[in-house]
Amino acid sequence: MINHRTYGTNKSESLTILRNAGFKPIAVTHMMCEETFVFNTEEEATRAHDEFEHHPKHKHIIQGWWYGREYFNETIVEYRTKFCDDKIENSPDIYWLEENIITKDSFELYFESIIERLKFKNEEGGMDIEFTYSEEEVNNNKEYFKDCWICRMSPYKALTFLCEHINP
Repeated sequence: MINHRTYGTNKSESLTILRNAGFKPIAVTHMMCEETFVFNTEEEATRAHDEFEHHPKHKHIIQGWWYGREYFNETIVEYRTKFCDDKIENSPDIYWLEENIITKDSFELYFESIIERLKFKNEEGGMDIEFTYSEEEVNNNKEYFKDCWICRMSPYKALTFLCEHINP
């Protein structure tokens, strides 16, 4: 039975089950009536999803949304626009679980995500943006990206606003 008082919070029963199974979510919330779990990487989110929802390996099935940090940061902005009148105060609370957020060497991971995003090519004709910066341009602006990382800006947004940094 679901405890609706703790659903999507840092006291969530599902969160406890995930932690006991060795997973380390960095945030929990609820979106579209589903518990939403955020992990440092998309790979960890996919693994947790597979083990608890898609092909359950545990005695508990956990249904919800499963995100890596970068994609969650993009999704929550879109969610607020579509469902919360662009107002943070109307959006669900996000419980950041600081003890699981990678702090050492995480800028390197963030920067790797930027390089990966830079190489992304939209072959499906969706609405994603393809960036045309060279790796050299990105490497020459590492301090800018470090500031973006400190502000918790997603790699996608950091690349989007890089042109304003380069050409103020």
